[in-house]
Amino acid sequence: MIGMLPGFEEMPAFREGIVFRFSGCEPDAEGEPIGAFVQVDLELPPLNLGALERLQDKLSKVGPMDLQSMQTILEAIRLALRRNYRGVPLWLIEQTLDLANMQDMMGALMDISGLKRKEIEAGKALAAIKNSESTGASSTVI
Repeated sequence: MIGMLPGFEEMPAFREGIVFRFSGCEPDAEGEPIGAFVQVDLELPPLNLGALERLQDKLSKVGPMDLQSMQTILEAIRLALRRNYRGVPLWLIEQTLDLANMQDMMGALMDISGLKRKEIEAGKALAAIKNSESTGASSTVI
């Protein structure tokens, strides 16, 4: 149903990511749905360095689903989708995101962007250091 989105096109340098189904109806000025229902699977690629730098402070403050966190997640998803597509309307992303899927989408985006993996690996390394200190084991790096 991509053809139902005027101005929508896939970027030539398509980046792999995680596929999510986006759906909604184009709204009028008051937010009431007026257009045909659109449902499209879009591949959410990792955030690029520029987006990560731009969102760094906001991403570090994402927590419980307050308005600020939801806006940050929306912006991060929009920036990631721009890497693969032109013309994905903001209303489509807004209508797709809800409290049930927002955390999953953000977690997936952070994972494929490398942030979650780095956090997990850092935690494992710290645990290994603490474990070796408590057992008296030592290692030598050459």
